[in-house]
Amino acid sequence: MTTSYNLPDPDPNSQLVEPSHAQLHTATNHAINDITSRVVAVETAIAATTAPDGAIEQARLVANTWTVPGNLGEEHKNIILSPVLWNLGTRDATFDSAKASVMYPPVGGEIQIDIVRSAALVSNEYGTGQAQTSILVQKLVIPDGANFSTTTYGPDKFVGVHTRDTWVSAVITSIGGTGAQQGTGYDLTIQLNRLL
Repeated sequence: MTTSYNLPDPDPNSQLVEPSHAQLHTATNHAINDITSRVVAVETAIAATTAPDGAIEQARLVANTWTVPGNLGEEHKNIILSPVLWNLGTRDATFDSAKASVMYPPVGGEIQIDIVRSAALVSNEYGTGQAQTSILVQKLVIPDGANFSTTTYGPDKFVGVHTRDTWVSAVITSIGGTGAQQGTGYDLTIQLNRLL
């Protein structure tokens, strides 16, 4: 599509005569306004085709981590890890994905991790005097000899959402082998992604 912006175009065979300042100012403004309106029209069309039902609302992905440095021990089992993540927003958050990894793998056993949600917090011990619900369809498992768990992707791999005024945290429910020539795992990191 061709558009004329009425810019001054002198006859090439005539003597060069500069257009007046007013002519240049008017023609340039016309061109800029026309281009601006075309860009706005394209952006509006793109937004209408990519946003659900034209709604302008975008979820924000937030990654949270829990770390346990050094060798895992019995003292780390069934303890609610810090930080405890509260949902203090104005709406529920959606769980997106989760993964666990260790710098040195467990030997002679696997590491199992659960992520739990609750509205009460009366102890750092898992399941003690507080109604805690697992948010994972399946626990995160770091197999014997491996450095990381499979990745839990998608809201369908989680139970429910992170409702307002509730917290989530990670809990180690099983560590690697504890006998001679075995290893429990070393430097554990757990990551949970949420859409706020």
